[in-house]
Amino acid sequence: MNFTRPHFSALFAALLFVFSAPALTLAQQPASEPAPAVEASQPPSTTATVPLSQNYSPVALGTLGVLFPTSAVLTVFGGRLFAAPVPAMGTPTPGSLDYRVAETFHGNLETGAPFLGGIPDYGGYALSALPMLYYGLGATWSGLTGKSLYPWQGPYHLHSTMAYLESFTWTALLTTAAKFFVGRARPYVALERRAYGWHGGEDYLSFFSGHSSLSFAAATFLARDISDGLYHRVLADAEPTERFLLGRALPYTLLYGAATTVAVSRLYDQKHFLSDVVVGAAVGTLISTLVYNTRFDARGVPRTRRGLALDVAPSPSPAPAHHQARSTIDDRAGVSTHKRLDLAIP
Repeated sequence: MNFTRPHFSALFAALLFVFSAPALTLAQQPASEPAPAVEASQPPSTTATVPLSQNYSPVALGTLGVLFPTSAVLTVFGGRLFAAPVPAMGTPTPGSLDYRVAETFHGNLETGAPFLGGIPDYGGYALSALPMLYYGLGATWSGLTGKSLYPWQGPYHLHSTMAYLESFTWTALLTTAAKFFVGRARPYVALERRAYGWHGGEDYLSFFSGHSSLSFAAATFLARDISDGLYHRVLADAEPTERFLLGRALPYTLLYGAATTVAVSRLYDQKHFLSDVVVGAAVGTLISTLVYNTRFDARGVPRTRRGLALDVAPSPSPAPAHHQARSTIDDRAGVSTHKRLDLAIP
């Protein structure tokens, strides 16, 4: 059997649902009762975690449960579900950077042979689904065994899963909306290179690149999450150079390298102009960065949903304000080693 693009599209949609199912299922389970407050005379616990209910409201989880599968279906089958849009954005002017890149950077115009045998094209789907697999396995393992599958991840597999689903959802919805509202002709249409063409339903869905936006959304979120875990937990006691190279440079280089390869393939295969790819990469990077910064702090610890969490050391007697506000954070554990004080913000 020869696998074609529709086969891989259907497989991509199936992977999204299968690997996100554990997280969506676990997210609907009621949160466990909070542990009783630790008395000043007792040793503080270092195993406390932030419940998912403090990171996501029930309304947010319900909304995500509806919008995520919707965004996945639109991403894969949008070109077949809706009529081709009326072009609202013109093709690049001859001589412009967009036009010159499309005109000169391509493969065999007679056969339409894809970049690197089409691996990056389908790799865009795989890269978008990779965090689903990564977090889905981690959440399932943690739920079954009570232990972390990845030493750098800490106890927050489910939080990361839901945050990435949120990032994917908003990126996919914005990308799909832009494609059908803008209706820009793809390079193989504008330059009449039909060897690289698809069916007519996607001829005018060039702006902006969904492969680029989703690949960079996945790369940004996964690199940030893994990097924070390595830097603040696994490599907390390492030498500065080793800590930077392994904790920061390595995850970003590997994941952004994969996303860039996918983006380059869209230019080579005459599916997008340079501006389509650049805007898509910027949108995916921005959305993932905003979602991650909203849901996690600089150490990769989930933020509370309503309130400001301060970590204060218990004191048997009144102490100066600067002593009470002093934070004692164990970065490797990802939790406070003392009592937690939540201040509601109106």
